[in-house]
Amino acid sequence: MTNAELVKAVFMSCGYDNKDEWSIKERQMELSLQWDSIENELQNDAFWYFLTNDDKAGCQTRMDLIMDLIAEKPDKCEDAYYTFF
Repeated sequence: MTNAELVKAVFMSCGYDNKDEWSIKERQMELSLQWDSIENELQNDAFWYFLTNDDKAGCQTRMDLIMDLIAEKPDKCEDAYYTFF
């Protein structure tokens, strides 16, 4: 799994103590739709090249670049899961 997929899994599974099943599923659906919307916008090359001139930018997915920027991942980082941790 990529760092972005692992982060998404954490978002989808945490913070649901003491809530009914319907509100959990509703929140998961909302998060999933928002995540998909972000991923779709990252496929827009004009927006992507605003963020970086590199097609892959050293990331497995375009969402991984966003996660790396948020995590302030160093350019020469050897830890494959730096962003996730």
